[in-house]
Amino acid sequence: DKSEVLNDFLCSHRTVSMWCKVYKSELINKDNDYSDFRQISMGEDTLQTIEIYEKAKKFFYINEPLYYYRQGTGMTTKFKDNYFYQFKDVCNQIDKVMRSWSIEKFEIKFANKVFNILGRSITQGRKDRNYSYKKEKDYLTRLRTDSLIKMNEKNFLKVRSDLQMSYKILCSLLLKEKYFTIYILIKIMNIVD
Repeated sequence: DKSEVLNDFLCSHRTVSMWCKVYKSELINKDNDYSDFRQISMGEDTLQTIEIYEKAKKFFYINEPLYYYRQGTGMTTKFKDNYFYQFKDVCNQIDKVMRSWSIEKFEIKFANKVFNILGRSITQGRKDRNYSYKKEKDYLTRLRTDSLIKMNEKNFLKVRSDLQMSYKILCSLLLKEKYFTIYILIKIMNIVD
């Protein structure tokens, strides 16, 4: 049912990627002007999925592996300082389009998406980043003070239990502005990995 699919889209990453879908071509408006999203190299699957899910009336799951995906070979494994901000643009599009879909508890599900992105923004590329504490603190402060995080902070306790353990810990620490603790945890994670 569409509400289940939309819920999954907001609360997990299972159905976001384009490689895990087959859809009718009429679900894509080939005449759309996508130039506003030209600078986005992270989250483009999410943007395309919004359009498909908006128009689709029926959804089917096939519980059979039909595609072999090699983890760790794509560009998402490399750190990009603007990772969060590209996803912020995507989140703004989700908010703009999906808010009108009357999804039950949309704000909480949207906060779940935001804090998953925030957690990944902290951990993504942590090995490549290798920042000094001052630079890491500046990066974390920019995340902490961002309007998208501030807007969704009120729902953090409602979604915290749904986050993977590392995101739960890191987002909690970030909201409490425990930047040095995050810095040390990232160093430890790099050693353990």
